[in-house]
Amino acid sequence: MKKVTLLNPKIKTLIGVLVIGILLIGVWWVWKNYYRLSEKAKIPSNWKTYTNKEYGFEIKYPQNWNVVAPYFGGVGLFSIAFYPSDKMYSAYGIFFDLTLVPKEGDFQKIQKEWETKMEKEREKFLQSNFEKRVIDENTVLFKISGIIKGEKNMVAEGYIIHLTDNFCYIFSFHTLSGKETVDILEQMLSTFRFFEQDKTANWKIYRNEEYGYRIKYPPDWKISIKSPHEVFWSSSYEKPGERKYILIYVATTKNPQKYPLHLECESPGEFVINWEYVTIRGRRFCKYLKMFDEGFQGTFYEILKDNKLYQIVFGIEREDLKRGFPLSENELQPEWDIFNQMINTFEFID
Repeated sequence: MKKVTLLNPKIKTLIGVLVIGILLIGVWWVWKNYYRLSEKAKIPSNWKTYTNKEYGFEIKYPQNWNVVAPYFGGVGLFSIAFYPSDKMYSAYGIFFDLTLVPKEGDFQKIQKEWETKMEKEREKFLQSNFEKRVIDENTVLFKISGIIKGEKNMVAEGYIIHLTDNFCYIFSFHTLSGKETVDILEQMLSTFRFFEQDKTANWKIYRNEEYGYRIKYPPDWKISIKSPHEVFWSSSYEKPGERKYILIYVATTKNPQKYPLHLECESPGEFVINWEYVTIRGRRFCKYLKMFDEGFQGTFYEILKDNKLYQIVFGIEREDLKRGFPLSENELQPEWDIFNQMINTFEFID
């Protein structure tokens, strides 16, 4: 029989002390990284709320701070400055700048692209902390805080990326005002949120009194009124070699029994691929896709009212368009989704 060797009581005591020590270190680490962070992120009940209905977001900020929106000196489409009421915002503020670009790629792809960008941003820091926080299925936050080369104060900067059906909202933020302001920024970021909104709420309205209709359109789209019966809208996101536009054309017809007119093509170079009836805001339209030999594809919505034929058209002109091979809806983005939103705002003025 083998002799069993028991551990020395002193060794047992040492192991016990080590285990307890490790447990205490673990508790301290959890407290430091979770409890203290949660305490720092607690929002005082008297904080104010800044709400922007135009772009559909809100954020809380300290009760004794001011907000300038928009502030001049920012970059992008829209800029906001938050700063203590007893100081100048140019030196002690927290700044947000919004840029709006067409959506390209899915959420995962965009996250990876911005992670790579943030890694390059970290190179200018002597020491830094990096955070990525997925807020929801369409929103992600990236933040770097630390000491930048040539700066004495702690600074923080980053981006909030938010995807919609058509666009990518890019909120950049930064402060150069030291640790206290960086902590306030962290609290503010924990309150930042997007909310559901009417996507056309801030669009412009075109009214045609002669033919009795109105329709909304994005403020950054160009409108060209050739005559009361022919109105064009063109996108600001066109790519080289192609032209996308929306057209409303009104014609008086003496033969309403021939409606819908797509059944009769005007020339041998035109042909209809498919058609159907659809209902929009309680009115029935004839919808069809028509292609032309000369590199044009159009989606037509037609409706007849008082012997007048109203055509609402989404058109694209491109040299490589081939007869019988229409572009898919994905290839028409982001203008295609905007067209569908515009269609749903069309109404007659009775």
